[in-house]
Amino acid sequence: YWGNRNDRQWNEGYQEAKRYFEAQGDLNVPINYVSPDGYALGKWVKRQRYARLNPEKSGAVLTEERIAKLDEIGMRWEKSNPKHPSRQAVQAETVTAKAG
Repeated sequence: YWGNRNDRQWNEGYQEAKRYFEAQGDLNVPINYVSPDGYALGKWVKRQRYARLNPEKSGAVLTEERIAKLDEIGMRWEKSNPKHPSRQAVQAETVTAKAG
């Protein structure tokens, strides 16, 4: 059954992501990272991010429930680029400046 296989595959990736988060304290997984069990977690995390940012282009289904589960373990939806602060970081600085 297609839905069940999809759910099983997603849950396998999620469990690997959760283990990584518990060990590392974040979900900033390098794209080429493979878990000790041989799971290509870096690619899986990239696919989740792509599915959320490009739902019309992605074949993956990222439900609100899945998004919430990933949020709980520190998923960063925007790509981290140290040269360009994230929109959230810029907004936080703006709010702090106004409040101060």
